[in-house]
Amino acid sequence: MARRRTRTLKERVNKYLVEWADFLGLSQTWEINFQIVDDIEGETAGGHEAGAAIAVFFPYQRADIRMLKELESHTDYDVERSVLHELTHIPLSFTLAYLKGAATQEVYDVVWSQMETVADIFTRLLLRQKYER
Repeated sequence: MARRRTRTLKERVNKYLVEWADFLGLSQTWEINFQIVDDIEGETAGGHEAGAAIAVFFPYQRADIRMLKELESHTDYDVERSVLHELTHIPLSFTLAYLKGAATQEVYDVVWSQMETVADIFTRLLLRQKYER
């Protein structure tokens, strides 16, 4: 039986953001903000509508995460997965930041798509490690 949610989406996102940013070593050097929004443009690497998005700003070491309001009705695990997925983009974004100025748009788009897949893989691995003991 699924556990009844008593915390708001904002509280749940904050809980996982603090936990995973600390685990990934981001909390000491990055300013990470989030907001709950009604709409996010874009889609996942698998072609699904995005439930969250991140913007990373160099050289300021700041990241802004936007979480779709409809995640309120999703399980804690789904919210945690979304937060962790966006956080894994931060270390991967160093490569993308370099490519933005050094490669063609076509190369950048291909690498971005591959980075999305890598973020998915890292997210699954980390959650599997946490929950399958």
